[in-house]
Amino acid sequence: MLTCPFTTHAQPFSVDYFRSPMDTPIFLSAPFGSLRDNHFHSGMDIRTNEKTGLPIYAIADGYVSRIKYASVGYGKAIYIDHPNGYTSVYGHLEQANGSIATYIKSYQYEQEQFEFDHFPGRNRLPVKKGDTIGWSGNSGTSTGPHLHFEIRDTRTEEPMHPQLFGIPAVDLFAPAFKSVHLYNLKPNRPEILLSIAAQGNKWLQTDSGYFYTDTLVVPVQTIGMAADAIDFMDNNTREYSIYGLELKIDSKRYFEFKLNRFAFDDTRCVNVHIDYPVYKQQNVRYHKLFLDDGNVISLYPFKRNRGRFVFKDTSPHLFQLTCRDFNGKSATVYLYIKSTMQGPAGTAPNGSNMAAMIYPRKSQTFSAPGFKAEFAAACLYDTLYLQYGKQIRQSGMLSDIHTLPHEWVPLHRSMGIAIQADSVSDKLKTKLLIGTFNKSGSIRSAGGGFENGWVSCKTNQFGSFFILADTISPVIKPINIAAGIVTDSLSIRIKVEDALSGICCYKGLINGRWVLFEYDAKNDLLEYFFDEHTPEAKLDIDLTVWDKKGNSSTYKTSIKRK
Repeated sequence: MLTCPFTTHAQPFSVDYFRSPMDTPIFLSAPFGSLRDNHFHSGMDIRTNEKTGLPIYAIADGYVSRIKYASVGYGKAIYIDHPNGYTSVYGHLEQANGSIATYIKSYQYEQEQFEFDHFPGRNRLPVKKGDTIGWSGNSGTSTGPHLHFEIRDTRTEEPMHPQLFGIPAVDLFAPAFKSVHLYNLKPNRPEILLSIAAQGNKWLQTDSGYFYTDTLVVPVQTIGMAADAIDFMDNNTREYSIYGLELKIDSKRYFEFKLNRFAFDDTRCVNVHIDYPVYKQQNVRYHKLFLDDGNVISLYPFKRNRGRFVFKDTSPHLFQLTCRDFNGKSATVYLYIKSTMQGPAGTAPNGSNMAAMIYPRKSQTFSAPGFKAEFAAACLYDTLYLQYGKQIRQSGMLSDIHTLPHEWVPLHRSMGIAIQADSVSDKLKTKLLIGTFNKSGSIRSAGGGFENGWVSCKTNQFGSFFILADTISPVIKPINIAAGIVTDSLSIRIKVEDALSGICCYKGLINGRWVLFEYDAKNDLLEYFFDEHTPEAKLDIDLTVWDKKGNSSTYKTSIKRK
């Protein structure tokens, strides 16, 4: 849509203080603050052209303050503290470089583990601006090769928009609106009154933006607005999350959303920033331009009346919505809206099937025969009219199915689920966990374990819950070992899978000595790279893998290198 000017951002430091973490133009696969499942994206995802092994540079002088290697999340990640009070983060690396790599491998062999979260100290690993600290990769929970890059406030650990520090991303196109939505804010839950596609013959293009030519009439007095708005960066087809939104009513500033920084403790507020039920049903995220109760994240620099507009008359009022990208490009739409000042006040919550009323700022426990759900204070964003149901157990289950049918209600903190374990043999008690269903209806583990006659877990989603026993050991399958020969000159690759509770830990020995097998959880892969610790002669491999319920499998073989 329409491009128009936007004020430039004040830089916290000289644009020369930090350099780019890469020596190529920064093309993004995801900008800072992108809307994700249960969180705002805390960094910039920088494309590496589907390649791994590109050099990654320290953006300024400092020291390596933290190294975290994990099979999920950021994968192989390096954190650097800088003298100006900020920390840079480099995630999904393939490997570290130089003295950092040497330190990491030494630490892993000392601890005899691949995964670790370690703080080396201020003087152990100093770096200079422009040093190659590692190589881009695809480790952790990454859907493709890229660099996850962050700048955080060292004191608060809050992630900040990297472009505030003069680290630019290629952005050639303006954002656009896809749809606009009006809500009735009078009832307990916001209700959509009208939805308008931001295109078609009812829109008139002007120098100021796009005007909707019909006056919208609402039968309520208190309304709010939401928008499906997107950004385009290096082409006009690939959609990205926007940087900010602003609402003006009758030319007066009314509400603003801007993605500059936030706290990790509040990032699940993405679920109340968007219309969560619409997202769960339609897989579309609407940015709400009003604040629900319980939304505590600091992304709203201006919020008159929390974004709620109360009509005082039946005259039309001009609503102006502007979406922006970081670099100042924007799109604006205008709508005239008036109220009849009468009509339905909104649907009241249906309490006919209510099992309990759960309040957002109060610790409460709901109990039914053989079942408990525990809600800590700040678990919910708003009052919940809790419903509960129970169904007969299915084959393989060790309890009935207990259902809290509120999949469209987001949780800010995890709730506790506990189910009484009746007539379970002592030998099974250590194998018990809580099961639930995934989106496709298949059974998955929600985790937890047995204690004092109950099986309990923590979960951040509503759904159906039941007891399962995991007695099946993990499966170990060699990938590149055949007839006593490793068919690869670089590494040994072994696939490890577990059907229910998931892989917990593993131990790999070669000729009786611990060696470093790296774990790639998304590919169910263990990989040992031949290095200075690898014997030249025959290799006796002894690999044991445990799941989270203590079931184990062992794979032993003797091989020669190709």
